[in-house]
Amino acid sequence: MTSFNSGKVTITQKNIVDASHPPIINNRKFEMNKGLIPAGSFVAENGGDLIVWDGTNGTLEGVTTEDIDTETAASGPVIEHGKVIAEHALVNGSAPTAAQAKKLKLAGIWLS
Repeated sequence: MTSFNSGKVTITQKNIVDASHPPIINNRKFEMNKGLIPAGSFVAENGGDLIVWDGTNGTLEGVTTEDIDTETAASGPVIEHGKVIAEHALVNGSAPTAAQAKKLKLAGIWLS
């Protein structure tokens, strides 16, 4: 992770994708007005739109590659197949458990 602080603005960059397995990344529609979804978050389909996966809700779909502000953005990039850097993976804001990582693997995404 790289952080830059320029006066009052802090820019943080996290590399989510592990390039050892080329990812399939698609732009997906998110449910609006759900706040900021951080890069590395596991997301699930809830009807037709994506929401943050809490470990149980919806059908696990992938991992966000960048922060998605659902107050202003209706869509964003999601890794649907490939490898994700484990230290940046988030389930509802926390590191995934072994059982959650297994569910992600079954969905075609591995943690490295």
